[in-house]
This record gives sequence, C-alpha cells and structure tokens, in this order.
Amino acid sequence: MDKYEYRTVRNRAELPAMIAQIYNLKLLDVQKSLNERDALGSVRIAEDIDLPHVELPEITNQGLVWVRSEELNYLVMVIDSNKPSSEVVDRLKKLLSKKGLNDIRSVQSQSDLDKLMMELRSNGNRKNN
Repeated sequence: MDKYEYRTVRNRAELPAMIAQIYNLKLLDVQKSLNERDALGSVRIAEDIDLPHVELPEITNQGLVWVRSEELNYLVMVIDSNKPSSEVVDRLKKLLSKKGLNDIRSVQSQSDLDKLMMELRSNGNRKNN
C-alpha cells in the first residue's frame, strides 16, 4: 500500500523515528538505510530540499513523505528495494521536475499534499518542465 504523508520536524535527527512510525518499520533498519544512502553522496535536489531514501526489502507500505523543518525541507522516499512501487517512482519523477519542485514547496498541509498526489496520479501526461 502506498502512503503519502505531510509532516513537520525540528531537524533531520527526527526523521528516522518519524519514518519508522509512519511506515511501521524498525527504527534501526530505517537509520541504517538512511545512513547507507547518505554515504553514497549528496541527497540534495534543490538548495532547500533533500531527498533521503529508505530502501528496504519486503516492506508492505511504500511512499513519499514531505517534511518541513526549520533548517531544510525533506522529500523522503520509502521504497521496497526488491519491488519498488511504480506509482511512487512515477510520482517522484514528476516531483523532481522544476514544476514539481515548485508544486511541492507550496504544500503546507496533508490536504495540500493529497491534492498534489491526486493531480500527479491522474495526470499521466503532466509535463516535467
């Protein structure tokens, strides 16, 4: 099942526990996955947005979490490393466009995110400008 969530945190240190809770994952697995991805290089996709990844095998729930914090914004991808959700991947690709980044920056609530995710789902031909 895919989940798309809006959250706020004080800082990045709060991300692992929040992600573990939302997706019903073990905290240590989330921390390890985030650390492994960070070790590969920058996850910065814009001056104000990082894209942390949680990639784990055999997970039931996959999705994206838009997280606002005082220091930076985060678009967290949670995906099954063996069977990634094509819907999550497709929506992420659309969000990584210039228009998509501008759209996600405007999200201030869960209802804003729900509306954007619905638009991305229903608009398969959305242009990535």
